[in-house]
Amino acid sequence: MEDILEEIKQDEGWREAPYNDSLGLPTIGYGTLLPLTKQEARAINSDREKTARLHLSPRATEKVKGEDAITRLEFYAGLRINRKEGEYLLRTRLESMTAEVFAAAPTLAKLDPARKAVIMNMTYQMGVTGVLGFKSTIRHIQAGEYAKAADCMLASKWAKQTPKRAMRLAAIMRNGRWDC
Repeated sequence: MEDILEEIKQDEGWREAPYNDSLGLPTIGYGTLLPLTKQEARAINSDREKTARLHLSPRATEKVKGEDAITRLEFYAGLRINRKEGEYLLRTRLESMTAEVFAAAPTLAKLDPARKAVIMNMTYQMGVTGVLGFKSTIRHIQAGEYAKAADCMLASKWAKQTPKRAMRLAAIMRNGRWDC
């Protein structure tokens, strides 16, 4: 798990304050997509004043997976997290998201560590729905056709948006080795 966390940290970079990512979505830390659930906000904000400010307006919240969540960047003005808090968000989101992907496509959970890390990295970047949308890629993986799976990865919109990351992950999928 530590290897994939370090890889994602390198891919995502670090920002202590909220920002809009390349798709215009509010993000913080190591590429953690906002909204934070109220539970996550409480976990990273021991300062009562910060937490109260984050939850001031009921209009700023919507239901996300059954919890109220803050969705607009301006409601995060002044929020700062440290690296430990960013690592907490990265780890908990990665664990939750990959568990969901592996439950939906159990074959992926049985991959060798390097290929499994590719799926985890893609899941963190694109989300569960995004990765599960790679139907041809998943079909080739399930058949053990890793070169074809890598080719499908590289033929995607995702590969055009983040070409270096996609090329590196496709090479790992193709060869089953981290050192690609």
